[in-house]
Order: sequence, then structure tokens, then C-alpha cells
Amino acid sequence: MPIRTAYLIYGVCCFFYSMEYVIRKQTSENRYQKSENRKQVSESRYQRTDARRQKTEIRKQKTEDRRQMSEIRKRETENRKRKSDIEAAGCHLPESK
Repeated sequence: MPIRTAYLIYGVCCFFYSMEYVIRKQTSENRYQKSENRKQVSESRYQRTDARRQKTEIRKQKTEDRRQMSEIRKRETENRKRKSDIEAAGCHLPESK
């Protein structure tokens, strides 16, 4: 009977040691996952910042494009006014293509 008890105790101890190993392994895996999650969060934060910067650049570019279009329209209007002033004075310009 004492040998059976010894084997039983040995079996129980092995079971608890193996469970402790499983728990430690899970804990270390959780630690690894947490660090990976932190990296992903910081990476997504950087992506959002970059997206915000790109939006700002696009907005600035649109503003600059509008400004250029406005300048072009002003020059065209001035050219038309000059042409009409010259024609009103009696000098006809040849048609331009």
C-alpha cells in the first residue's frame, strides 16, 4: 500500500508541475501578445498622424491650385479688356489661334 501512495503522490506532483509549466507558458505568451498589441497601437497612431498630414497637404495644394486658377482668370480678363480697348480705339487685331 505505501508504494501505491508514493506513486499517487508522484503522479499528483507531476500533474501540478506540468500545470505550472502550462500556466507560465500562457503568461509569457500573454506578455508577448501585449507587447505586440502596443506596437500595433503605436503603429496605427503613426498612420493616423500621417493621414492627417496628407490631408493638410492636400488642402494646401487645393488652395494653391485655386489661387493659380484665379490668377489665370484675372490675366485672361485683362487680356480681353486690352483687346476690346484696342478694338474700340479703331485698331483691329488679327485673330489668334
